[in-house]
Amino acid sequence: MFYVFHNLRVGTKILSGYAIALFLMVAVTALAVYRLEAINRTVADLADNLAQDQHIADTLVNEVLLVRLFANKYISANN
Repeated sequence: MFYVFHNLRVGTKILSGYAIALFLMVAVTALAVYRLEAINRTVADLADNLAQDQHIADTLVNEVLLVRLFANKYISANN
């Protein structure tokens, strides 16, 4: 597998090792940045949609509580 490096000089082997390490670091960094951007988009989308849904849910809870309050007042009234 490493027969390519077998016939190279020591300096070339060292430089190729640094080049391979640098390439791997750049590849991992690029992948990390790409995945972080995807996560950022997902979180932003969830936050926007969740904020709207939370507002609607709060409004519904308030309306249900008002309906229960007025229903209890209507039932307890003797008219």
